[in-house]
Amino acid sequence: MMRVDGKPVAVLAAGVMLAVLFATPVTAQESGSSGGRARVLVAPLEQETGVKRNFGRKVSEEVVKRLENAGTLSPIDERTVKDELKKLKLKADDLGLIQWRQLAGRLDADLVLHGTVKRSSAGNAFSVQFIDARSGDSTPIPEFAVQDDGRKGISEAADNIMGAIEGQVDYQRSLLFCADYLSAEQYDDALRNCEQALAFNPGSTTGRYLIGRVYMGLEDYERARTYLAEVVAQNPAEVDALNSLAYTEAQLGNLERANELYGEYLNFNPGDADVRMNIAFELAKAGGYDEAIALLRAGIEVDSTNAGLWEFLGNVALNKGTAASPDDVGTSDGSTVADEEAILIAVEAYEMVLELKGAETDPQILKNVVAAYLEVGDYDAALSFADRAQAQLPDDASLRSLRADVHARLEDYPAAIAAMNEALRIDPDLERGMTKRGFFKLSAGDSQGAVADLRMAVDNGEDVDVVASQMLSRGYNDHYKAGRYDKAIELFTVGTEFATPGETRQQLYFFTAFSHYQVGVQIDQANDPAEACQPARRALARFEQVLPNLNRAGRTQAESQAQIRESADVYLYREQQIVKKACK
Repeated sequence: MMRVDGKPVAVLAAGVMLAVLFATPVTAQESGSSGGRARVLVAPLEQETGVKRNFGRKVSEEVVKRLENAGTLSPIDERTVKDELKKLKLKADDLGLIQWRQLAGRLDADLVLHGTVKRSSAGNAFSVQFIDARSGDSTPIPEFAVQDDGRKGISEAADNIMGAIEGQVDYQRSLLFCADYLSAEQYDDALRNCEQALAFNPGSTTGRYLIGRVYMGLEDYERARTYLAEVVAQNPAEVDALNSLAYTEAQLGNLERANELYGEYLNFNPGDADVRMNIAFELAKAGGYDEAIALLRAGIEVDSTNAGLWEFLGNVALNKGTAASPDDVGTSDGSTVADEEAILIAVEAYEMVLELKGAETDPQILKNVVAAYLEVGDYDAALSFADRAQAQLPDDASLRSLRADVHARLEDYPAAIAAMNEALRIDPDLERGMTKRGFFKLSAGDSQGAVADLRMAVDNGEDVDVVASQMLSRGYNDHYKAGRYDKAIELFTVGTEFATPGETRQQLYFFTAFSHYQVGVQIDQANDPAEACQPARRALARFEQVLPNLNRAGRTQAESQAQIRESADVYLYREQQIVKKACK
């Protein structure tokens, strides 16, 4: 089965609900016209202890003034920024880099200027970078320092930053020209512009990939390999660079390395289905699902009666469609749908296997078809095929467990529990069977029965932290992300009963606290402007749950905790005042 990550990703990298606040873009008319020039959002430079008060902010303001006279750049004026922050009820000092990028998106900015100032032996030391607001590509400028912290120092710092801004524009222009000349196969001109781009930004992944392709065009494969290998080493999932490097290795005669990089090996074995499936497997493991599917389909065009090719096509497509781990090609456990079209490809492929092999079909194929229908939400087809599979495999406990998953997707938890009862009757030691039934009972509202099953699972060897992690994962993925905070709280709370002291337990308490906070905010917003008594009491009860849970969350998402605490305190005071006024 494909592995499911047991820990949710951090949802508060640097601030409470900022992603939601920034969700609606500002129109171009609202943000103003730049006359075709690249728009720059200059974030106030953050400053550390020891730097003269407002020195960083004044440097930023000076940069904005100078940008107003730049021919190719247009700053977003301070008033526009302040108005937008006012709409969002935020302060500039509370924003981190992620939030400045989000704000840039709302204001239709192309670049973000962000940095810090700190005291050093050389004076006021600046660390500044430019960030592409859309791609997130970062270009740091060399650190510099100014000794004066008055008008002279402000001007000197602005001089350094403006020079670097001009370099950023030149970098982007060189990169664009490099790509254009490469597309036109004008390799000498492309090379010149690529080298200029790398001179401005030596760490540019895009620049190194393009220059590698240029050297491929020049048939200088040794140099091409150098640049492409650096890109692949930095990002192994960069499929274009991976394929280009594989082709380059083949041209250099390194066929073993080319095979590892999923190259042109099949040119030497075009009719070998086993080799084709092996390379497709390696491509899928590297995340190249589309390439693997295309490779297998090409083989099926040569021999449409090869059941092995059809089966492996189904495996790869199902994994792509369910966002599976590349290490688990060929199985499914009901992960979140990533690509419905890929799942339909899998269903078609598995149906062909059944047609070709009949009763000799691997039982796992039958289960995979059920899982595929389950993922695309065709629950009737999933149950129908489960009946068909069950007739062939009447004593297969895992198939009954899969049927339980279908019922659970339909939120028919009594039927899901009944299916798991059958599965456990057939195989009392079914892997994670007791745990799954416990979760279904929890969803059905039978908390007592759920805890009993989960405790039995633990007594039978289930890792308590695995149970707690599943509570965290299911509570977060199934309910928290969908805004069903009370359901999430129920799972998180049960999870804390099982979790041993450590990270998982702390995360459970953190998300319990934040779920209560979210519900409280929803109640408060619905109570505005009426400010009625009972809603305020309900909101107050929620906010009163925030701090006790955060106090047990350790250092989990410490920065977010601090902001949640501060915000919760504000809401507590607000609800208390409403209750005092409205509940007389």
